[in-house]
Amino acid sequence: DIWHVHGFFHKPWWNKIPCIAWTPIDSLPIMPVFTEAQDKLKHLWVKAEFAKRELQDIGVQSKLFPCLIDQTKFYPLPAPERSLLRKQCGLEDVFVVGFVFRNQLRKLVTLLMEGYKIFLDKHKIKSKLLLHTNFSEPAGWNILGAAKELGIDRNDILTSYKCKNCRAAQIA
Repeated sequence: DIWHVHGFFHKPWWNKIPCIAWTPIDSLPIMPVFTEAQDKLKHLWVKAEFAKRELQDIGVQSKLFPCLIDQTKFYPLPAPERSLLRKQCGLEDVFVVGFVFRNQLRKLVTLLMEGYKIFLDKHKIKSKLLLHTNFSEPAGWNILGAAKELGIDRNDILTSYKCKNCRAAQIA
């Protein structure tokens, strides 16, 4: 991953053995580290087609090597299972806005929360913001502080976690 190796480009051992940077590029704009490092990266692999296209547009060569995931294992739950899951989570009559992300400042979570607040003010419906992330990331957003600042009720923000005792995934 380029975020972890770009500090090694100046080392004398860099590229003495074949090195591959297989990096997730999941948003735009493309960070300058890719153009700055293109002469140092003999093998740059990306996980998404759009990333390969965007890199090519700025003159950086890469290869597409998608994530090693069996996509047949991911599918919409049948309606009865989905209803049961929503009931178990207390969300049977709730509109849920979900977002999966690592809590990093570059993710601009507060923009999502501002948009959610606009949605809440415009549409007077029962709704929750479900953030699949870590609220305690050391260099991340203070999500609950931002919610308070924006006037979003703490009870309208949920997160997912894995119970240490029963090992089940839950939301709270």
